[in-house]
Amino acid sequence: MEAKHLDVRPVHDGRVCEIRLKRPPVNVFDIEMLAELERALGATTAAVVVLRGEGKMFSAGVDVADHVPEKVAEMIRVFHAALARLESLPAVSIAAVHGAALGGGCEVALACDLVVIAADARLALPEIRLGVFPPWAAARFPRRYGDAAVADLILTGEEITGERAHALGLASRLAQPGTLDQALATLLGQLLRNSDAALRHARRALALGRASTDNLLAVERLYLEDLMGTEDAKEGLKSFMERRLPVWKHR
Repeated sequence: MEAKHLDVRPVHDGRVCEIRLKRPPVNVFDIEMLAELERALGATTAAVVVLRGEGKMFSAGVDVADHVPEKVAEMIRVFHAALARLESLPAVSIAAVHGAALGGGCEVALACDLVVIAADARLALPEIRLGVFPPWAAARFPRRYGDAAVADLILTGEEITGERAHALGLASRLAQPGTLDQALATLLGQLLRNSDAALRHARRALALGRASTDNLLAVERLYLEDLMGTEDAKEGLKSFMERRLPVWKHR
């Protein structure tokens, strides 16, 4: 598949599709890249999909410039379409995280079935510091990962290490610094000794087990219709783009 910001390649005799995020310097997602990711996920027939980031980190998140009022609805639609595609894949999905997975990058990583993370990597949902919050994480992650851990990430915006993420159950495998490739190879070896058909059906069973009442639409409305109309949301995003501290009015 031709893509400007992704490197999509079959490996392991086509049983694995590796998708590398390649929007330097820190793989920030814009609307075009999110649409590419959704198409790449939809096109794969592999039994396992691996998401990785090129360069120094997995992804620093979604481009703040796409959060402005004239773009935010489209950005949310395209971002959530990519995450929904990832969530509904028949393939087992793996995020291999090095460097950092921040904001939307963290949401993409934690939307995968399995997360292999470097111990010295950083994980964060820092949107609250810009006067907003991550809708997908708020809607989907508490049931899957536990309310306390997710609430702490969303409400403080603080970064945690890969080691801490693993201890909290946010990552399934922990790799010591410099050993991420080895840890990923070990996991793939364990998966690929199994039947592709069995993997697909087991993955579907897990998805059914995680299913709950769909509250994402309600959270999207809260984000777009209520939050984005606040003065502080506008100020937080504006201050980030102007590289200054926000001045909150608390309304």
